[in-house]
Amino acid sequence: MKKLLYLSLVIFSFITACSSKSSKELIDSADAKVKAGDYKGAIVDYDKAIELDTANVQAIYHRANTKTCVSDFNGALQDYALVLKRHPEDGNAYLCRGICKKITGDFPGAVAELNKAIQYSPTEARAYQLRGFCKMQNGNQAEALADLDKAIELDAKLPDAFLYRGMLKLKTGVPQEACADLAKASELGNKEAANLIKQNCK
Repeated sequence: MKKLLYLSLVIFSFITACSSKSSKELIDSADAKVKAGDYKGAIVDYDKAIELDTANVQAIYHRANTKTCVSDFNGALQDYALVLKRHPEDGNAYLCRGICKKITGDFPGAVAELNKAIQYSPTEARAYQLRGFCKMQNGNQAEALADLDKAIELDAKLPDAFLYRGMLKLKTGVPQEACADLAKASELGNKEAANLIKQNCK
């Protein structure tokens, strides 16, 4: 009888251990849900993964990215802050924080984040592109143009960099150069550029 009871306890423990998912399995499950468009379900799985392993930066990173998909930008910023607490020189985390602040209209805050992104990842073209746009919104046209020029120098296939530079040149009264940039942006697949060409270029 004692042997049967012991065997039952062993089997129960084994089943329980097998039924509980590991942090990695939960991340894999969450990643799959993100691909399927189930962002809320994915966040639940990331939450569970982080509960199991609070130092799992991958899970925190993925949760932050997924929170942006449901417009939880404050939550995403908090998660990126957790990443930076562990990896203070992670330029991509600063870039992501800059994107969040740009989306919410906090252009000065975005510039501050993107300054850090460029400090730690000086060849990241997207950081210059976004900082150029934010500086343009802040009225700093000369620095905005310098950033957009740098973005295009680093990556000549960024449609938004050409779009923003074209928009800036329209504002500063250089229509011929603006239209050339807008044409390049449209060629690279930016739909907004095509509309601006119809309105401003002959």
